[in-house]
Amino acid sequence: MSGQNVWLMMGLAGLATFLTRLSFLGLVRSDNVSESLRRILRLVPAAVLAAIVLPATFPLLGESGLAAGIDWPRPVAVLIASVAAWYTKNMFVTIAVGMAALWLFRWLF
Repeated sequence: MSGQNVWLMMGLAGLATFLTRLSFLGLVRSDNVSESLRRILRLVPAAVLAAIVLPATFPLLGESGLAAGIDWPRPVAVLIASVAAWYTKNMFVTIAVGMAALWLFRWLF
């Protein structure tokens, strides 16, 4: 694939992503959304965060097939971040505490 085709595909993918998001964010008025849909949409950030964190914490496959073991600092950092999330209910604090715990355990051990 030539360089021009790569840029064209990237541009089309970006446009498709923009139009998809615009259809939900720009074209739907907030007063038209039902209360049940609002309750469901409030859970989306937690679901997305779980979808990103869990596979990175507990990998199913390693380089040679099934993972031989679990990288123990990751689950411990997730546990510490979960406690921070429970108490603070703040996503930025949760991410900061989790990353600090992970970096600390990697540095110490």
